[in-house]
Amino acid sequence: MASTLIDSVKKPPKFDRFQAAECTLNSEGMSSIRIQVYASYQGQNRHAYTYVWAYNQEDSESETFPYDNKEEKTGFTRACAALNGPLSQFFRERGLYVTKKTCYNLEDWVDRKREKL
Repeated sequence: MASTLIDSVKKPPKFDRFQAAECTLNSEGMSSIRIQVYASYQGQNRHAYTYVWAYNQEDSESETFPYDNKEEKTGFTRACAALNGPLSQFFRERGLYVTKKTCYNLEDWVDRKREKL
């Protein structure tokens, strides 16, 4: 019994899934992506935190920006599908503290690549 309690204290919450959806950031209708992160802890899946991806107008001019329709600069359905599907599968069952650190590392890597362009 005591060893089970000690083990449960040492184990961090595990990543369960992303739930990404398009959202509107301001009254001008600027669209973005709201990403909800769900964690599994002690046999329960719960909403851990929400992140709204904000960007500036300069970023949206990039060829690599994830719009569905690049000419009209609209839609994030493909980006949401990638977050909800393959990326959720990639991070599933990983410690949530590691996942958060990994997301920051990925964001830094993308920023460095943009600076080189």
